[in-house]
Amino acid sequence: AEPRIPCPFSDPLIRRCSALLWAHLRRLHAHMAPSVQAELTNRLVHASKLGRAMISIASHGEGDRSGYLEVVRNCIMLQRCLVQAMDFNDSPLLQLPHVRSVPKGAPSFSEVLKSPEQSLLKRLGNFTEQQVLDIQCFCQHLPMVELSYSV
Repeated sequence: AEPRIPCPFSDPLIRRCSALLWAHLRRLHAHMAPSVQAELTNRLVHASKLGRAMISIASHGEGDRSGYLEVVRNCIMLQRCLVQAMDFNDSPLLQLPHVRSVPKGAPSFSEVLKSPEQSLLKRLGNFTEQQVLDIQCFCQHLPMVELSYSV
């Protein structure tokens, strides 16, 4: 079922850009004409700069700073979604090659990264031997970043 997302904007350019970004987040690239894909690519190039500017403004603005952390977190989440072509609530497992949906009882993303064995991947779907190798290769090359901070 196609999601019905109302667009609160009346400006045609903003409505078009909004529709392009939602199509990107829902990974509808195969249904786009080449000219539309090119327009989306152009928008995504500029979205990165815009996202950095939004984060900078939210974190360095004047006045009451009580709600800035949530705004910055949401800006970062939006950038992540745009880079990964994933909706806000999508499973990280959709980043894996050949994974198009995540069934109930699927292993966690970290479980797959730690041990992408064929028996574990069967809980995600029926993959060919080559697809399993693609997923295992992806897991081996994905950078593991550990982040810590102290206040």
